[in-house]
Amino acid sequence: MTEGQILIVQPDTNSARRLQNTLEYEGFETFVVSRGQEAWDFCQSNQPQAIVLDPDLPDISGLELLRRIRRSSRTRQIHVIALIRKHAPNDQIVGLEMGADDSIVKPYDVQEICLRIRNAVRRADTGVLVNPVTGLPGGRFVEDQLRRLLRRQDEWALLRIAFRRRDEYVNADGALADEEFLRAFARKLTEQLDGFGGTDDFIGHSGSEAFVVITSAETGHRLKTLLTGDLAAVETTNEPPPPELDLEVQMVTAADGPFQDIMQLTSALE
Repeated sequence: MTEGQILIVQPDTNSARRLQNTLEYEGFETFVVSRGQEAWDFCQSNQPQAIVLDPDLPDISGLELLRRIRRSSRTRQIHVIALIRKHAPNDQIVGLEMGADDSIVKPYDVQEICLRIRNAVRRADTGVLVNPVTGLPGGRFVEDQLRRLLRRQDEWALLRIAFRRRDEYVNADGALADEEFLRAFARKLTEQLDGFGGTDDFIGHSGSEAFVVITSAETGHRLKTLLTGDLAAVETTNEPPPPELDLEVQMVTAADGPFQDIMQLTSALE
């Protein structure tokens, strides 16, 4: 088992390979790409715990890539370390404003980046911030979003999405097929919400059970309608899930409240 998955986005392949070798020696599964679009495509199909991002990319800028990462509900929780040009101190300010979690000046010390990555991954693991199968926010992160939801004054919707009789599917096809299906469903759910939702929408995956979506009431009703008839469209490398793997979508909106606490809010979904 690896310490975590790391993506290095850097056009300087020599520096990137040195960092990759050190990270892999430390037990991390590490990938290197040199273009922003490659990095974005990788993030759509994988869920790295951290990204080392160089702003000087040959296609889209590093800042544009960072903007995409923070806008998408599937990738916004990824820890991003921005590489900063030595004589461009404004890069650090802009990077942090755009949502970078950390920054380090080029040329960088490989051991320092490794230490920062290890600390970031350890903090995420301690707080159970990311579901290990789908890479979506989980655990404490979901709880924090629910607390924020209680304070919102707009017309919001909270959806709980789960699958009935998953045990039968696991027993028939195995745990690996189940994990592959969950990852494929997470990608499809994110694509749908990114397609017609808002920038503040949230998708979480608590434990191995339910997906949680927080969005507007209008988007929530639309998403529920799409999901209830769209399970068969989830693509995996295996056969489609059996028909007995029923999709259950529950929803509450601000109009169903007011809600005083998380327990009252989640109870309304049962």
